[in-house]
Amino acid sequence: MKFALCIWNGRLAPVFDCAGTLLLIDGSSRCEHRIGALDLVERARFLSDKGVQTLICGALSREAQIMLTHEGIQLFPFRSGDIDEVIQAFEEKTLDKADWAMPGCSCQKRRRAAQTHQGGEGGHCNRK
Repeated sequence: MKFALCIWNGRLAPVFDCAGTLLLIDGSSRCEHRIGALDLVERARFLSDKGVQTLICGALSREAQIMLTHEGIQLFPFRSGDIDEVIQAFEEKTLDKADWAMPGCSCQKRRRAAQTHQGGEGGHCNRK
């Protein structure tokens, strides 16, 4: 499975919309891509063109969320942590634990907003 993370100084970047670097992971292959000059439409298209199935990131705007999900990309937003530890948590399927939620993550509000916007699917912040 090919997935991507927004990175900054060895950690997840705090905001997808203005992140400068993406780390693409495909099996044991890792490749960094500079995306600072790309707007949101170009970022979503770039990920889709690269075959990315999942994006792990910090905060992101509603506009970015809509564009990425329209491209068929699964989102794990509002996450934080060291890149290698986040990758391990993703591979072990434990990225939904509260340990990886951004500080101050207001999960209940996001769940309600996502239910309204996405027809009841639930939010993306799954802190447990």
